[in-house]
Amino acid sequence: MFVNPTAGEVLQKADGIRVHRGILEALDTKANQTLKTLISGSAAAANGNSSHSGGGISVPRLRSGHPLHVVVMPLRGTDLKPEHHACATVFLYDESTERVVQGTILSQLFGLTGAEAALVTRLVQGEELKDAAEQLGITYETARSYMKQIFLKTDTSRQSELVGLIARLSG
Repeated sequence: MFVNPTAGEVLQKADGIRVHRGILEALDTKANQTLKTLISGSAAAANGNSSHSGGGISVPRLRSGHPLHVVVMPLRGTDLKPEHHACATVFLYDESTERVVQGTILSQLFGLTGAEAALVTRLVQGEELKDAAEQLGITYETARSYMKQIFLKTDTSRQSELVGLIARLSG
């Protein structure tokens, strides 16, 4: 099983979902049965024995109020060796975890300057344009000028549309 650091933290907490004896399992009985069904369907699809396209479930958490959203997709077209037994890609979405796209990634994706990326990062975190400008040490008019350039570079036309785009990248 390969996990990124964020997924590793979620699994280590064992709050709703965990790895037990090398198997991913939900702690809620009903959610666990659904998870097993999704993974086994993905295994069959990965081996060419099914047209299963994956699926998703919300897994109740024990300690926090937000469920984990789990999406399971067949792992097809890989060069993994048979002994790896890879069959699915599992994505965990934790609503309670703040996700922030780094400014360098915004610069690479959209060609934003460092100042523009810093402004976007603050807006995605929920700051108002005026407050973000103040925190960045620029005038409100300069921030508005940056926003015009940001809209052009991201092919958006409103702040809410921009924030939604960036939120989708980080989720």
